[in-house]
Amino acid sequence: MGNLNQKQYFSKNDQNIGIKPKFEGFLKNGNIDVSLFDYYAEKITDYWFLDCRISLSKSQIRNIYNEVKSIEKIAKNDKDKALIRLKMLKSKIRYNEARDTNKLNDKFGEEIISWINCVTEKEFKKEFDAFCKLFEAVVGFSYKYARK
Repeated sequence: MGNLNQKQYFSKNDQNIGIKPKFEGFLKNGNIDVSLFDYYAEKITDYWFLDCRISLSKSQIRNIYNEVKSIEKIAKNDKDKALIRLKMLKSKIRYNEARDTNKLNDKFGEEIISWINCVTEKEFKKEFDAFCKLFEAVVGFSYKYARK
C-alpha cells in the first residue's frame, strides 16, 4: 500500500486561506495510498470547516454519501453502470450547489468532483474503492463540524 508521506498533501491556496491539502490521486506506485483515509481526510475536512469556514449540514453530506453507497452496490455487479452513475454524480453536486435554498458548498463540491475525475475505467476497482473509503473517512471527520 502507499507510503505515509504527510508533506505531499499541502500546497499554497490561491486565496491564502490557510493551507489546502493537495489531492494527487488515489494510487501511489500502483497501490491505494492508505494515508488518504486518515491524514488527508482529516486535513481536508479541517481546511473546509476551519480555514474556509464552510457551512454544511449533516444531511447535505449524507445526501451525497448515500448516492456513493448506492453506486458502490451497483459496482459489485456492473462496473460500467457504476462508472456512469459516478460520473453523473458530478451533475447532482452541481445542481445542489446552484439551489436557492440549502445549497451545497462549492468548495466541498469541487473537491468531491476532483476525486470523481480521478476514478478511471482502467483502474476502476482500486480507485473507486479508494474513493468510497475516502468519502467515508471525510464523512466521519466532518461530523464534528457539520450543523444538524
